[in-house]
Amino acid sequence: MLTTNKNAATIWIAFIALCIIWGTTYFGMRVGVRYFPPIFFSGLRHFIAGILFLFYFLFTGTRIKSYKDLIHIVIAGILLICGGNALIAIGVKYISSGLAAVLSTAAPIYVTIISIFVFKGFRITPLIVVGTLLSIIGIYWICAPDIKTDSSPEFWSGVLLITAANFCWAAGAVYMRKFPSKQPVALRVAVQMIPASLINFFVSFLFEPKVNWAGVTSEAWWSLVYLVFIGSAIGYLCFVFLIQYWQPARVTIHVYVNTVVAVIIGWLFDSEKLTGQTWLAIALVLCGVILVNKEYMNQQLTVDN
Repeated sequence: MLTTNKNAATIWIAFIALCIIWGTTYFGMRVGVRYFPPIFFSGLRHFIAGILFLFYFLFTGTRIKSYKDLIHIVIAGILLICGGNALIAIGVKYISSGLAAVLSTAAPIYVTIISIFVFKGFRITPLIVVGTLLSIIGIYWICAPDIKTDSSPEFWSGVLLITAANFCWAAGAVYMRKFPSKQPVALRVAVQMIPASLINFFVSFLFEPKVNWAGVTSEAWWSLVYLVFIGSAIGYLCFVFLIQYWQPARVTIHVYVNTVVAVIIGWLFDSEKLTGQTWLAIALVLCGVILVNKEYMNQQLTVDN
């Protein structure tokens, strides 16, 4: 068992928050990249959030426990933010936020593949397979009506970018678990976000057009504010917290619920239909998540050095 009764409630609250919050960020990014260059936008939201966490760390007077693991924290941030989030931000320029969420359901599969080579004691049980299949079927059933055949280069570029983003995100999650840190959570988040954001700014400077600040609408600014304080600050904090207690493959099953949330957000803000089939599909997703969670709770994994 990777958790204790003392912190179990806090862990589950963090997981539920992560499922809901990151389910809304696809739509937020979709809005933001209409007015900001995507790599710059990803860097901007995480840089602001990282500075806030750094100020909080300095304000509390907490000390750095060790400098040895800071490089591992930076590397994880590069994988998660430069590789993961920035590529998603580019991808949602070419495909819908709903399809991006569907493609993100593959993240736990990538984590599973990487975990086989990293952790001792990792077992793929029949219930894990069944739970994963139920979730995938449910996600497909939700989004199948909106997935249209498209042979345009832009469409397939978006698909490839989201796929690459989720592989990078999976690698970052496993890397964090392989090289755990005892640094204060606020410092860990800041050290992940700020260097990765600076890299995003540099890449954006080289390859993206300049921001047309005069053309940025209030809608885009509210999108940025939401993604900074809710998506990057609270959501990322929950993710970093969960990685301390759960194996990465278990943490990343949040993407199944994220997709359900993304569908509901589409219904609320983009007039997408929610039918009886959709609700049945949502039930399948949740059943799959419960099965996978149950199995991972029974596995005690160690790092394979």
